Order: sequence, then structure tokens, then C-alpha cells
Amino acid sequence: ESARRVSQIAEQTASGARSGQGAIDIAQDAIAGIRRQVDQVVAYMLELGKKSQQIGAVLDIVAELAEQTNILAMNATIEAAGAGEYGKRFAVVADEIRKLADRVGGSTEEIRTLIDDMRSAVNTTMMATETGSKAVDAGTQQFGDVTSGFRRIADLVVTTTEAAREIELSTKQQSTAVEQVNLAITNVAQASHETEASAGQTSQTAAELARLSSDLASIIRQTAAA
Repeated sequence: ESARRVSQIAEQTASGARSGQGAIDIAQDAIAGIRRQVDQVVAYMLELGKKSQQIGAVLDIVAELAEQTNILAMNATIEAAGAGEYGKRFAVVADEIRKLADRVGGSTEEIRTLIDDMRSAVNTTMMATETGSKAVDAGTQQFGDVTSGFRRIADLVVTTTEAAREIELSTKQQSTAVEQVNLAITNVAQASHETEASAGQTSQTAAELARLSSDLASIIRQTAAA
């Protein structure tokens, strides 16, 4: 009975180990999905960094054009002032162009500040993503170790289950052998009783034969004396 219970418990343990292995596999798939998403985030951040660099290069060109335009507008204003009454309208246009160049330059600086902030955020995100990536790698390694442990447990449980089944089978065989021995002992006991009864009858017969022999010897002596 104990061997049978051990076999059942071993089979239940093996089933639990297989279930744990399945759960670990699902968790590993989930971690692999997270790793892919992290890699995608890293790729997007790198691409965003490249785009910000390209935008910064374009802003440099725009800022240079605004500066050149501002210089030209100032020269035009000076020339218009030298032209007297005829250059007043041109001076107004030149002044508006200069103001526009100043606004473009100011906007360029604001955009550059935003791009710098974006680069800083990208770098921070990259660092956090790298940390998360390392954590994912560590988690993957740990899950791998746990998976290996579950596989070893499953293998050991399978071995234990087979041993328990062999013990159960051997116990059943021993039980059958014991029953056969009990039956043989019963037969021997019965034969012993029969032998004992037969021995008693033989002893009684021998005693009777001895008595008859004694009587016969007495008769013979009497006959010889006569």
C-alpha cells in the first residue's frame, strides 16, 4: 500500500513538474517578446537621434541664412538711408526683412533648444532602455536556470516514478509469493496432522502386535512344557 501511494505521489509530482515547465516556457516566451520590444525601442531611439542630428544640421543652415539675411537687410537699410527720399520705401522693406530674419534666428534657437531637450530625453531613454535590456537578459538567464532545474526535477521524478512502480510490482510479486508460502505452510501443517494421526494408529497397531506376540510366545512355552 505504501509503495502504491509512493507511485501515485511520484506521478502527481511529475505532472506538477510538467505543468511548471509549461509555465516557465510561457514566461520565457513573454520575456522574449519584451526583449524584442526593447530592441525595437532602442532602434527607434537611435533613428530618432539620427533625425535630430539631421534637423540640427538643417537648423544650422537656416540660422546661417537668417544671419546673412540680417546682414544684407542692414546693408540695404544703410543704402536706403543714403538714397534719401527715394530709398524710404526700400528702407521699410529692408527693415521688415531684417525683423523677419531676427524672428527666424530666434525661432531657430528655440527649435535648437527643443532638439537639445529631445536629444537629452533620447539619451536618458537609451540609458533606461539599456538598463532594462540588461535586466531582461538577467531575467532570461535566471529563467533559463529555473527551466534547467525544472527539467532536472522532471527527469528525477520520472526516475523516481519508475522506481516506485518497480517497487510496487516487486511488492505485489512478494505478496503473491507470501500467499503461496502461506498456502504451502497450511498444506504442510495439514500433512503433519495427518502424519501425526497415522503415527498414532501405527503405534497402536504396534502395541497390539506386541501383545499378540507375547500371547503367542506364552502359548508356545505352554505347549512345549506339555
